[in-house]
Amino acid sequence: MDEIASWPPWSRHNSRPVSSLSLLGLAGALAASALTRSMVFGVSALNPFYVAAAVAVMILVAFAAIIVPVLRATGVDPVQALRTE
Repeated sequence: MDEIASWPPWSRHNSRPVSSLSLLGLAGALAASALTRSMVFGVSALNPFYVAAAVAVMILVAFAAIIVPVLRATGVDPVQALRTE
């Protein structure tokens, strides 16, 4: 837990939903593997490499979606933002 406490606040706040929903998606992928077994030829529906690659891509997309607004928000002067509202 000490390692997570040293992460930036935006990362700490968003890492829990990303990791828990990634696990939920992995469970859904395992459940849906029976359906995809008939659609995938030459590759196992539960090939660990492809499942891990899909999870890694989704985590990267989630963190990219998180970091873009954070970077935009840090570039704004708070006083100027409050004046425009």
